[in-house]
Amino acid sequence: MQRIRTFIAISLTPELKSALGKMIVELKTQQGGIRWANPDSIHLTLKFLGELTPEEVKKLFSGMDVAQQKFPDTFSLKSGQTGCFPSCKRPRVLWVGVKGEEMDSLHVVHRIIDKSLQEQGFPAEDRKFSPHLTVARIKFGNSIEVILEKFIEYPFPEITWSVKEIHIMRSDLKPNGAVYSVQKTYKLKEV
Repeated sequence: MQRIRTFIAISLTPELKSALGKMIVELKTQQGGIRWANPDSIHLTLKFLGELTPEEVKKLFSGMDVAQQKFPDTFSLKSGQTGCFPSCKRPRVLWVGVKGEEMDSLHVVHRIIDKSLQEQGFPAEDRKFSPHLTVARIKFGNSIEVILEKFIEYPFPEITWSVKEIHIMRSDLKPNGAVYSVQKTYKLKEV
């Protein structure tokens, strides 16, 4: 049975993707050892569900139909500073943060989705929700101090974008990296 690698995400604006792309181009020239994201594929992940059967995808859609009825009005987010997971002393992931006066709405959406999917039999999140935009993954532990310092000090612009919809995304792994496609879209209430 074919399984579908699935996650729930918020899309970014062309302006924000362009700024992420500019940063990646500037830093990518420094050295190897890092797998940089394709700026067009960067998104704000709300929940990663992994490999789902077609039946599980139907349950996901049912849970999201219920969740959508409880979503708040559209809201705005801003890009924030750069950071690393699990820490910048031992980085595995490089990211740009998300902030804004309406962050509570983002957390509400995340909780609504998690609760609605639990009711469909999906496991609850086992870690704290840390909104971020993944820009790179560290491939191996060679010396990346120079690029890491440049990344942490990078003056990433504060770009505001409006969240109007949530997407169920499909991820197909290809030799050149993952290819994402929207399976279904759920709109937030218009203000």
